[in-house]
Formats: sequence, C-alpha cells, structure tokens
Amino acid sequence: AGADCGQDCLAELDLLSRVWAAQGQERDRVQLLYVTPTGITPPALAAPWLSHAREAEPAMPAAARVILIDPEGYGATWYPAAFDGTELRKDLRHLLKWSKSGR
Repeated sequence: AGADCGQDCLAELDLLSRVWAAQGQERDRVQLLYVTPTGITPPALAAPWLSHAREAEPAMPAAARVILIDPEGYGATWYPAAFDGTELRKDLRHLLKWSKSGR
C-alpha cells in the first residue's frame, strides 16, 4: 500500500487479502488491484477492465471502496467503506461459480 493508505485502507486491504485466501483453489482466478487517486497498482493488471470501468463510472457512487469486476471486465457490484467481508466472499464465490459455468 502507498503513503495515501491510512489505517482504514490497511484494514480493508487485510480483509480483501483474507477474502482472497478463503477462495482456496479458485483464488488463482481472482486478482486484487489497489486503486488510489494517484494510480493503480500494479498498472498492467488494470488495462483489461479500465475501459469498462470508465464507462460504468457515472453509475458507481463515490462511496464505492471495493468493486467486484466480472471476468469480462464489467463492474458486478460494489461495497462501501467498512464493507462486510462475508457478503463480499459470498458474492465472489457466486461470480466465480457463474463464470466457470460459462453463463
């Protein structure tokens, strides 16, 4: 995390890391991107979905702290600050199952 990541940000990154780890064998299908006002880390991973994210940006509220992106690069859902890791884990498992079935 960069210098612009305070205590709340660090807590959210920790929660994201735990949600990612909870995916078990499916976690290789999940990528975490750290997006800040100054950029995206790592930048190369962001390229496939940036154009879709920009198209959806007006629909994304300013409160969106975590955005779940589907395999096609579209925002599937978003979570505000102090989000519930249980809901994110449930939504992520559903998205992984859905994308694996090819629907």
